[in-house]
Amino acid sequence: MKKKLQKYIITLIVDNKEWNSQPIEGNIGDLQNIIDQAFEQHRISRFFTIRPKNVEFKRATLLK
Repeated sequence: MKKKLQKYIITLIVDNKEWNSQPIEGNIGDLQNIIDQAFEQHRISRFFTIRPKNVEFKRATLLK
């Protein structure tokens, strides 16, 4: 049986501002891994800037 993949956009709150990930593809039911990938995307995107004090998960948006 073929595994179904979904695309998600993860929204994080970074120092009281929203940050949206690039679309992340993952298996249905594997949301924690997708959220972890979004945190990694954010870390890489902010590599040369000031380190944020607070980064929190806000929501996952499923793309069609």
